[in-house]
Amino acid sequence: FKVIRLEPPSDAVKAELDGNRVVVSWQKDGLSKPTSLVVTSREKHEIRSAPFIFRTDSTPPTVRIDAPPGGSMVVDSLRLKSRVEDLGGLGAVSWSLDQGANWQDVSLQPGAVSRDVDEEISLGALADGPGIILVKASDASGNETITPQVFIKDASKPVISLDSPIDGAWGFTPVFGHITDLGRLASLEYRIGDGEYQKITGSTPDKRFVLPTDFGTDRSEPAVLTIRAVDLAGNETLETRTVQDLPTPEAPAEPI
Repeated sequence: FKVIRLEPPSDAVKAELDGNRVVVSWQKDGLSKPTSLVVTSREKHEIRSAPFIFRTDSTPPTVRIDAPPGGSMVVDSLRLKSRVEDLGGLGAVSWSLDQGANWQDVSLQPGAVSRDVDEEISLGALADGPGIILVKASDASGNETITPQVFIKDASKPVISLDSPIDGAWGFTPVFGHITDLGRLASLEYRIGDGEYQKITGSTPDKRFVLPTDFGTDRSEPAVLTIRAVDLAGNETLETRTVQDLPTPEAPAEPI
């Protein structure tokens, strides 16, 4: 063969000879009009193919992750919400929690150009700490997109170490202690008995807190002090102590 051409010419693809092979390659995305491959031999004989319509696509799918928000705290599952699109048609959509070692397929309708993913995914086997979910989409032409989203798994409740008061403390009693938790606290509160919870202010970045509280005011029965800690993942811990009034001194006996 000596010469090859497309007839009529196409701006979507081009045709070249590589020895005795015919190579058709991309020029721009789109759908060509019907065009034939015409090959001329050295003896000026022509061979014409039946018309072809070429669909060219070099643009990968778009993948948007709406949930979980980046850096969000989750407990034992996460809600994956994602929008995947490709005008040329989707080939496959999947997600992974182990950096791409294993992929879980998402069902697709034949010829779909978009897919809204909305799945509740269990994190039971995943250790507490930072994690990443990947969403992968490929189109009918083999173009591929992988979009990551980082989250933090925290399935552990905060630990309240209440150094004071000891259980059964009397009268004016300082309250102090510290919180141990993987992430940040959403709230730290206290209440006495069945009263309303009140915010504990002044806790330090390492989650130490001090709360002077008078338990000796007009209280004849023991009262329960409750400390409540809630972290950003929603894990909640309660720690209680029983405190009561100072005993009333007995009047001295009258001298005989």
